[in-house]
Amino acid sequence: MKRKIFVAVLPFILVNFLYAQEKIYMPWIEVVNMHTDYSYAVSRLFRTYVNAGNRYELILPPESDSLLRLETVEEARAHALSYGAGYYILGEMNRVGELAILSLTMYRSSDGGKVWNCIEKAYSPEDLDPLLSRIAENLGTGTLQYAKKIDQVTDYESRAYRRKDANTSFGVMIGGGTTFISGISHNFPAGFGVLWQYDVRSMLLDLSGELYFSDINLFQLGIHGWVPFSRTSSTWFAGGGLNYGGFVIENQSNDEDYYYEDHEKAGLIFSAGGGYLFNRDASVSLRVTAKILTPTFKVGSYYPAGAMVGLALVF
Repeated sequence: MKRKIFVAVLPFILVNFLYAQEKIYMPWIEVVNMHTDYSYAVSRLFRTYVNAGNRYELILPPESDSLLRLETVEEARAHALSYGAGYYILGEMNRVGELAILSLTMYRSSDGGKVWNCIEKAYSPEDLDPLLSRIAENLGTGTLQYAKKIDQVTDYESRAYRRKDANTSFGVMIGGGTTFISGISHNFPAGFGVLWQYDVRSMLLDLSGELYFSDINLFQLGIHGWVPFSRTSSTWFAGGGLNYGGFVIENQSNDEDYYYEDHEKAGLIFSAGGGYLFNRDASVSLRVTAKILTPTFKVGSYYPAGAMVGLALVF
């Protein structure tokens, strides 16, 4: 009879053993430069997500109306053993400016060895919910590079993603250069411009307007394509474009009347060159460009081909 009862309940015992939740003890998460209420809120929300996963049972200390008391590593381990928990977690959330940095580390209760940790960032309190959900889902997986579901992406991460996908930017630039014309007193025009940039990751497309001033004045509106040499945040690039622009060349005469003779002409100007792009994925990037200008026309008797260098701030 006893044998029959044992055989009957054995499947239930095995199922209960296989699906038993392993216990984890976690003291209240320490908060720095934040109100202590966040310690209660974040710890309890994290417990909700962990326990909902049915892999672990997260145990928190008894709640108290008094100020939160931080536990040492030794105290946390001792409490974990007293609760029969195989692991314990120590957490800290530190606010630096607008950014909150959450760090969680899991240890074995038996010997205190570290088995898992993660460091995540949040821009706002609304970021904490998807952040804690994702951490709870991947608790103890042994990797920090876990996949992110669309509803688990924080605002902090989405800002970087928006820069890593196709995006548009506005920029301002300064620059200068020279033409290959001899006999002009001030042959080094300098000026400024604005640009609109469309970054499709494999290529940068620009629409720009530029003005340069000297004895040789230049205005041009152009479209350019630049090909980055890599997909890293900072990279070399090369390319070219087509401009519609014009030159005004002020040539000082050498006779006794001492007057200026102006030559003006506009048309298509080809350009080719390259440069270096700094912090492409950041909200503000810097671009250094050098290019050769090749007009399709002459200005009077002059052919104003030249070279330009520029510095652009893109945001």
